[in-house]
Amino acid sequence: MRLKLAIKDGAEFISPIIKTSSKWHDQLNRFWRRLDELCHLETSERCGLHIHISWGDMEHKFIEAKRMAEIILQFQPTIDQNFPDQRRVNNQFCRSNNCHLTELQRAKGLNQLIVTMSPARSYAWNFQMLKNHGTIENRQPPGQVTSKGTKEWVRFVISFTHASLTDGFDGGWIHGIDYKQGSG
Repeated sequence: MRLKLAIKDGAEFISPIIKTSSKWHDQLNRFWRRLDELCHLETSERCGLHIHISWGDMEHKFIEAKRMAEIILQFQPTIDQNFPDQRRVNNQFCRSNNCHLTELQRAKGLNQLIVTMSPARSYAWNFQMLKNHGTIENRQPPGQVTSKGTKEWVRFVISFTHASLTDGFDGGWIHGIDYKQGSG
């Protein structure tokens, strides 16, 4: 029996922490399969998928987060082109990170970096989550109602993060990551 959810203001589904060393894609497949058995979901232009990413220990978090922030600023215009208008143009919930690189380079600590990149949590790449959770949240993907769509955006965030932290943007940055195995 499938239920039809009539939730006027939307719903939020939060997964447990999924490690890329695990079979994260299988966990997402099970989640969506079970949800599909229970109900019919629809998305709207107001919906978004938020993906939190973390890596390593906090000892190196500032240096690595600053490197990732620099890459985000460099590629933000290109990244934005891959999103529908409602997730990139005048969206109060996922505004483009648009500080200047010189401002970012002046950041001397994690708190300065966070305020420079995302003074509020409503930016596409939300650095506010580094404070209490040690994650950067990507808020830009549109809402998803399938495992396939969710996994594509998770792969993007994993790939982008991996490339940012390993000098992968110097060439061949997707090679060497085995997404089918969920590692990277």
